[in-house]
Amino acid sequence: MAQSQQNTLEPDRFDLGIPREQLVALMEKQAIVSGAWREQDAMEDYRSEWLSELLVERVTWSEDAPAAFIGENQVAGPGYIWFRFWLANEHQVVEKYFSDSGENVGIHIPVCTRLVRDHQGYSTLGLILGLFLWPQGRLDVLHEEDFDQSAASGELPRSLVEVAERSFRYLTAAIARKRFPPALVRNFELNVRRRQP
Repeated sequence: MAQSQQNTLEPDRFDLGIPREQLVALMEKQAIVSGAWREQDAMEDYRSEWLSELLVERVTWSEDAPAAFIGENQVAGPGYIWFRFWLANEHQVVEKYFSDSGENVGIHIPVCTRLVRDHQGYSTLGLILGLFLWPQGRLDVLHEEDFDQSAASGELPRSLVEVAERSFRYLTAAIARKRFPPALVRNFELNVRRRQP
């Protein structure tokens, strides 16, 4: 996989029908940008590859990375490998996580706005809600309380609440019918070979 430059997020590239100040505030908290993993202290060995309109990013969690959990299930820690798939046709970003031994941990699907592409990569605005598809097929909803609070307080504008709810309904229905994530993501496996001491 080739190295790619980090994409920069520009408010003017998003046509979301909300005031610029509100958009900038949301971007500071909710932006998802290709190349951003390269800047994370606990991540190393960043790689990316373009496959036509599909951008695939890969990163390995460093040996001193803290463990992260969803519920009681570990999804990150030393040696864990994450992939991010920027699905241009679906206007969706999807992340697939693997343990340090290469075992599929699950698929994270952030509910987001349509992808924006420039010459460096993709960006989108996360809409707080997320889905996590476990290897055994169970689907969990993530950050529902935070979404409800942001919607009720107006921090997340009504127009984006509607986008999130529409996207959430589409994604959950497509997952139930096994039409999402696409086979490329669903069937993607990892063969981890560790160096011998």
